[in-house]
Amino acid sequence: MDYRKVPDGEKLAGEVAFEVFMKYIGRIKERKAAGSDRFHAEFLKHADESVQRFIHRMVNSILKQEVQIDECFLVGEIRLLFKKEPSANLRNWRPICLLQMVYKLVSMILNDRLTTLTERFHLLEDSQEGFRKVRGTGRQAQSLVWMFKRAARQGSKLYCIMTDFVSA
Repeated sequence: MDYRKVPDGEKLAGEVAFEVFMKYIGRIKERKAAGSDRFHAEFLKHADESVQRFIHRMVNSILKQEVQIDECFLVGEIRLLFKKEPSANLRNWRPICLLQMVYKLVSMILNDRLTTLTERFHLLEDSQEGFRKVRGTGRQAQSLVWMFKRAARQGSKLYCIMTDFVSA
């Protein structure tokens, strides 16, 4: 059995340069609700550099594992977002979790590092398309078209099962 793994010595921990950190700040979506810290993305994007450097040091101390993440950073507020009528039907509301800004930044950085390791060491099957860069349902649909065309050329039958995971 093929057990793919990340070689020893590869880490998720470690600091991030200030210039790279600022790119993460730039990626945070604006006009979104704030977490329990009440910091909106706009605040951090337009804050004085001294504030941005303070948050940068805080994030790096977490990434370098110099400090334990305080439990208050791990708390999210669950809110329901209305999606469609009728509003009395709970299925027409979508739960979201509002996170604190520092937690969002640390999560973004770790997610990028984990994604990089996953792709570099081929930890996912090639058929896994969802949530991967330059992949998606379009590629899956194209593969399906090619399979149909090949089956038609060869005069063979093609059986297809499609599964739709609602709100996956």
